[in-house]
Amino acid sequence: QEIPAPVQELLNRLDKNWDRRKAWLQREGIQCFRLYDADLPDFNVVIDRYGDYLHIQEYLPPKQADPQKARQRRQWIREYVPKHLGIAARNTVFKERFRQVGTTQYVKRDEPFWIEVAEYDRRYRLNLTSYTDVGLFLDHRPLRRRIAAESKGRSVLNLFAYTGAFSVAAAVGGARSVMSVDLSNTYLEWAMD
Repeated sequence: QEIPAPVQELLNRLDKNWDRRKAWLQREGIQCFRLYDADLPDFNVVIDRYGDYLHIQEYLPPKQADPQKARQRRQWIREYVPKHLGIAARNTVFKERFRQVGTTQYVKRDEPFWIEVAEYDRRYRLNLTSYTDVGLFLDHRPLRRRIAAESKGRSVLNLFAYTGAFSVAAAVGGARSVMSVDLSNTYLEWAMD
């Protein structure tokens, strides 16, 4: 089956992004990373890889966009991207992203699907399905690494701890004690796990 030209451009971009990062990711022991971030105008999606899983989020198309073309692009992403990356369709989670107002980002969407991933010498438990976010902000990686490096022998207080990713970094970094504080019992339980 011949791959449509627009989706081939997306697949080529995925290959280019992977080739640029592959050696570094393997050397550092990082299993969670952003592979694509709406780089091409026709594919307004974010593709994150978490170990053997893909988390694909499509930004809602603008109101003036042709709905048929938007559906076609969505179908191409679902059909070609996981296969191209060697990820089973059952290991791929698709979500729509939209402008979030108030507490909508915290509204539960689906039953939890838990996985574990490695980042450096740390392991994190992520929920790919229930919420917009999976529990680990990828752009915070440098700060988690710094906290791990600077925590040895110290007491660490993590306020607004969310899922406790910074607490994990501090603990693995050798903190004497770590206290995580958050208003959400759900997130505190997640952090304890």
